[in-house]
Amino acid sequence: MKLILLAACEKVIQDAETRAISLITIMTRAEVRDAVIQGASAVEKMPPNAILPMTWSVVALLTPTPGDIGPLFTQQIEVFWPNGDLFVKGSLPFKFTDTRAHPNITNFIGFPGGQHGDVTIHLWIELDGTRTPGQDFQYSINVIHPS
Repeated sequence: MKLILLAACEKVIQDAETRAISLITIMTRAEVRDAVIQGASAVEKMPPNAILPMTWSVVALLTPTPGDIGPLFTQQIEVFWPNGDLFVKGSLPFKFTDTRAHPNITNFIGFPGGQHGDVTIHLWIELDGTRTPGQDFQYSINVIHPS
């Protein structure tokens, strides 16, 4: 199989019939500001473990090679804080039923925004519990905390 697209975005819309996808706001950078307390002059610093209350998605668009049609694959995904700690992980079983591109969409609630640096998304494909060669990918979202 071949990866055509790997992206994080705020929202994915998928047509049920054609499987066509629309990506809304592709995420490459997140600007996170400290909170100003209502009615006060103080600024509250964001804690390093702060999770932003937002939904977001990771999309992997894959095309099969002839031998990929039929077997059950599993997409594994891990999201890491900028300091390297694991934020969340998940798996998604999928099959290619024809030669069309297949979108795998993983939805998340909450975004790791408390640390400055790159939030790293690590994605790989497994067949029968074994990583398939050449199917290991990364994507990063740079989180900044402007002063």
